[in-house]
Amino acid sequence: MRAGRGQLGTLSQAQVTRAFPRLLGDLDRMSAGYAALEVVRELTPEHEPVEAVFASTVAMLDALDADGAQPQPLLVCFMAHMMGLAGFAPQLDACGECGRRPGPEQSGIFDARRGHLVCRACGAAGHKLGGSVRAALAEASRGDFRVPAGGAWSMRALGSARDAMRAFIEHRIGKELHADLLTHAGRNPKR
Repeated sequence: MRAGRGQLGTLSQAQVTRAFPRLLGDLDRMSAGYAALEVVRELTPEHEPVEAVFASTVAMLDALDADGAQPQPLLVCFMAHMMGLAGFAPQLDACGECGRRPGPEQSGIFDARRGHLVCRACGAAGHKLGGSVRAALAEASRGDFRVPAGGAWSMRALGSARDAMRAFIEHRIGKELHADLLTHAGRNPKR
């Protein structure tokens, strides 16, 4: 790679060292991969290699390519993971105002602008996240995004988690993400 015009580099040679055939052969996986790459692009500085981000991105593509991959839960957890790597891990274990903690199975209200839970006493407003979803997102923001805690998520729980992470990222980057985070199989009508 060498410098080109403006901010674009000129790629003079490339060699494929790893292929992702399942990812490229499935619209849901491809859609999640595109959205993940957009998040990476928006959260990382230009022309500055970040090894942890690169390793996580390759791990995400590997996870999307694996047998039985569930693209949307992987994507949502990857979004939380990337926010953690960027230094903006969502605070999902206690109210950021008073410190009150919901029980492990209780839902919590996540305020995407503040980046933490807000209990009802402190004026809860935002995205309702169930206990298992909160646990999976917290685990992802600290490390492994590939292990969604608490098993399968309902479409409602997945939608709420997706909307919360998207709003959280968009608030931090100051603009809307372009990728359609709804997969082909899981499309819901606009509300």
